[in-house]
Amino acid sequence: MKWLWAVRWRRWVIVVGFVVGAAGGWYGYHHEITAPYTSSSQVLINGRFSDNQVDSAYTADQYVDQRMSTYAEIASSEQVAGPAAKVVGVDAGTLGGDTTATVQTDTTVITLAVTGTSPQAAYANATAVTNSFVTAITALETTPGSEPRVALSVITDPGVPPARVLPVLPVWIIGGALLVPILALLIAELVRWLYPRWTTPGEDRPARRTVVPARPEPIKAEPPPASGQPPKPMPPPAPARPVRPPAAPPTTQSAENGTRKVEREDETARLGPVPEPPRWPAPTQSTQPAPPNPSTRGTARPSR
Repeated sequence: MKWLWAVRWRRWVIVVGFVVGAAGGWYGYHHEITAPYTSSSQVLINGRFSDNQVDSAYTADQYVDQRMSTYAEIASSEQVAGPAAKVVGVDAGTLGGDTTATVQTDTTVITLAVTGTSPQAAYANATAVTNSFVTAITALETTPGSEPRVALSVITDPGVPPARVLPVLPVWIIGGALLVPILALLIAELVRWLYPRWTTPGEDRPARRTVVPARPEPIKAEPPPASGQPPKPMPPPAPARPVRPPAAPPTTQSAENGTRKVEREDETARLGPVPEPPRWPAPTQSTQPAPPNPSTRGTARPSR
């Protein structure tokens, strides 16, 4: 019975693991096959300054530093995504959502990351967004009748991301259907080894004990005496056992006597038993009458 239960339990683990593994392989394949590709570029922004003013370079750099977060927000706006979407032929809102601008720490460099459904689509989108970003920032920083306050230069052009090499769908499904049951069996055996009482029936699991209260034996009623017979006398009650008073605690004197007794026993065991003194024979009583007492001579004996 224990062997059959173990086989049935493992069978359910294998079946459930097979189904879950096949579904996981199918989901993993479609997740990887539909994952977008990303192409990135970097744009350097410098402030323009006049040669006639000594502090104009420092002022221009401060101006650019304070507006870097603003430039990053503009990269995904309609002002940049609209013209770029017309170039690649996609929706402007979708292209703006696929664009991410990041400002490098302590620099005036902005990284533009644009995604696409394929490596070529990602490259085309990144190129269009980068060119549109440079044009939009230059137009915003230019006042009528003067030069733009900042200069933008692309220091890293967008690149074509490498294509993914994925196994075919049956390989994902079969791999998941085989891998998940094996992992499930290993985990199940580990749980059985750590907690045998939870999963193993039979001898390994302690039997549940049901405590049944003992029922008192019914008192058998004696049959009534026959007519004309005297009733059976009741047995006399058992005498009560005398209660022994508690022993008094030993006093100091009794403790000292016990110690001396132990010392004498130790000395006797070491020296041997003490020889008894010689016993003299007891004097025998003579049957002859005792000699008369001279002090009583001459006195009259009373008559009987």
